[in-house]
Amino acid sequence: MRKVWVSLITYNNPAILNTALEHLFNSDLVTSGKYEWYIEVVNNHSNFYIQSEFAGKVTVHNQTLRPEWSYTGFFTRDCNSILMRAIKNLRSSLNDHIIILQDDALVRPDFMQKLVERHDSGIDFIMSGIGDALNSFVPEAVRKIGLYDERFQTGFHEGDYILRAIQKLGNRCSISDIAHGRVWNPTDGGRFYNSNNGTDGAQHATRTNRAESDLVICPGFTDDQIANVGKRHGTTWHEPLWKMKWGEEHRFYNWDDNFMHNIIPTLKQKTFNFILYPHFEKDIENIFGETCEIRIPELGVVVQRPLYCNIVYNGPGSRHEW
Repeated sequence: MRKVWVSLITYNNPAILNTALEHLFNSDLVTSGKYEWYIEVVNNHSNFYIQSEFAGKVTVHNQTLRPEWSYTGFFTRDCNSILMRAIKNLRSSLNDHIIILQDDALVRPDFMQKLVERHDSGIDFIMSGIGDALNSFVPEAVRKIGLYDERFQTGFHEGDYILRAIQKLGNRCSISDIAHGRVWNPTDGGRFYNSNNGTDGAQHATRTNRAESDLVICPGFTDDQIANVGKRHGTTWHEPLWKMKWGEEHRFYNWDDNFMHNIIPTLKQKTFNFILYPHFEKDIENIFGETCEIRIPELGVVVQRPLYCNIVYNGPGSRHEW
């Protein structure tokens, strides 16, 4: 029996979270009896509750040390914590499939069967919905791509991860982020609506930017949420970081065919990656064999340096023991 780990990340949105849990427990992940499943909620705000029907079935992690005014918390750190706990060891994972959902990702009744079929066909990483509303990994994907870059806290992280996934996996990843113009090897029949013209529009009459696929429905955003998108995504500081990492000329959205197929495969990072979790990251493929291009303005030259910059750490899992 396959082992499936599912994590829902939520922030100040208990109504839609419970709808997402309802969809999850009514899906074939739970009802088919084919999977050994574990479902958890990673909560980033005190405005939180789960309905009594889910009590005892869902593990809740309350991030009580996180400031509530931080606009969705620290999403990339949440994702990395999930991947490390769900896999534990990249050489011998605890789980066969790891699924990370945002709280507004409403899975389809047969989503798990479709995910398994696609993973079994050779696709190691699947992204569906608005941005990364649904991410599905097999452990091999994380071994090749690595963890999320925590310098991107609540925005731009998905673009960074998509770019690295395409570089590392090629057609062994499937990206269907139509909302941001980032589509690579799509398999889910994704659709995106700029206005409220979805199949159950009356239910979401005040929402726009709705996405659907054969895996998940994303109801979209309210007007207030759209107005705060800059705050939620930290545009003012994440955009300069994106340009510093990947180059001034490259946008993190609306990627055309030339960028996807000709530039991404050969694009090199312009900054280091920092190893924050050596006990886990030590098993990332070729971790010390890759390079980045560091520009030295004073000399007018670009030099090759190791991509991963190890922190000073001599404890268990340090490079001294690898």
